[in-house]
Amino acid sequence: MNHKRLHTRLLALLLCCALVLPLSACGEEKSTTQQIFAMDTVMDLTAYGKKANDGINAAISIINSMDTLLDPENERSKTYEINHAMGGSVVVNEQIAKMLRTAQTVYERSDGALDLTTYPLSKLWGFIDQNYRVPSDAEIERLLPCVDMSKVQLSSTDDSANSLVTMPADMSLSFGAVAKGCASDYAIQAMRAAGVTSGVVSLGGNVQTLGKKPDGSDWNIAVQDKSKFDKADAKRKIEGWLKLNYCYLMGGLDVQYIHIKPRIIAEKFIENDGGDLYDYKIFCFNGEPKIILHIEERYTDKEERMFFLDTDWNQLPFNINVPLELDADLPRPANLEKMLDIARTLSQGYTAVRVDLYSLNDGSIKFGEMTFTTESGISRWHPESANDFMGSLIHLPGVDDAPAEGNA
Repeated sequence: MNHKRLHTRLLALLLCCALVLPLSACGEEKSTTQQIFAMDTVMDLTAYGKKANDGINAAISIINSMDTLLDPENERSKTYEINHAMGGSVVVNEQIAKMLRTAQTVYERSDGALDLTTYPLSKLWGFIDQNYRVPSDAEIERLLPCVDMSKVQLSSTDDSANSLVTMPADMSLSFGAVAKGCASDYAIQAMRAAGVTSGVVSLGGNVQTLGKKPDGSDWNIAVQDKSKFDKADAKRKIEGWLKLNYCYLMGGLDVQYIHIKPRIIAEKFIENDGGDLYDYKIFCFNGEPKIILHIEERYTDKEERMFFLDTDWNQLPFNINVPLELDADLPRPANLEKMLDIARTLSQGYTAVRVDLYSLNDGSIKFGEMTFTTESGISRWHPESANDFMGSLIHLPGVDDAPAEGNA
């Protein structure tokens, strides 16, 4: 006979728009943390799971590569080459091209508040060699004509993987204003490509997370023995959590959380007696379940596995974050139709939402959460064509129903 032990947990629900999920009882997944010094700052990288070391090594490799590539004082760097091209064009890779496009967009939208070409002024004030000084008005006036991001041109080449950067001979630039933010993006991508599904990078104050911490221990407090509960420590942690804005912490793509005030919620803890807690994430479009993401071994010592299936329990030829694994022997859950009915009911009124449910060994179904931005919207699909397939399922009322131009 299966038995459920319910323990009270105090959960800091920072993603307040999402509904709270029951957490499985399992051993804490091991983490790996490494600290490095790059881009003139201390950086901390943490990853969880069996691929943690691979993920951190991949992230460090990309950070160090970008550090060498972007240092304007390093004669081997691409930035140094751009600054000394004397008006000529320099071939750059997609990483630098993307950073430059981002900087140009912010430059235009901020009316020039962010300008990578202020590098000569930074040198004049001594910020580069740390020989700080206050320059004269005449010195500043002499350099101001050399500060104009709009004169930096980015053009395509015959090779789609590269671009050309061209700027006047009397100008120079530095990617310092965007380098760490972009490096954190690439570090997260490197972790994900290495098979890491949970991690965090802190690059000199630029914090970005990958997924959620497997056991949630940084953002909730388990109270299994009230006599040992440290209220003062819990209060200190909670006060810190309540100051965070998860829109930015999760990479800036969970915009629905930006103006939502964090709350503290107490929930019950569920243990699935006798094994893994089976996870079913049901993607619903306009109130109808379409796709099921089934995850196995998430809360065991085995390698996590995930599969996409249609609502008839046929496996689909794509996956997310991890390479596609075809498995013809996925037992259909006995309560599948009941889970689909629950997802159908909960998703009414939403254009696109994911409803997460758990199936326990006793046949019961537990609600997890509803989310509108799976993996903050930045997951990698295998193959990439799956993006088009998932997008084709979205029907936007008032947009897709609008008559074609000229047919109104």
